Amino acid sequence: MPAGVLAWVSDATDSAKRFLPHSEPAVFLNPKGKRLSARAIDLVILPIGTDAHLQLSAHILRHTCLTNLVRLGNDLVLVAEIAGHKRLETTRRYSLPSVEDREHAMENLQVDY
Repeated sequence: MPAGVLAWVSDATDSAKRFLPHSEPAVFLNPKGKRLSARAIDLVILPIGTDAHLQLSAHILRHTCLTNLVRLGNDLVLVAEIAGHKRLETTRRYSLPSVEDREHAMENLQVDY
């Protein structure tokens, strides 16, 4: 993550801590200082996706983030914790291989003769 983005997220998180209990950290807050709902985030994201000719939603962005964490080799337990999942089976859905993943695995298979 670029340093500027990391600094922005850190500042936003510090600001959020003033409004929310420690058990509910949030980066994005509504004007009342409360956590944004998925619907409120969608109201911001959907027009951006439309302008970019992409199908975007809060759910799609969350799914993409968690899938990338798994595909980058992060431990499934860690990804489950980041996602707030209580069951690993829920997180496992983000690690299901694509056709490309299976093809890549087979292409990289090495057999010692």
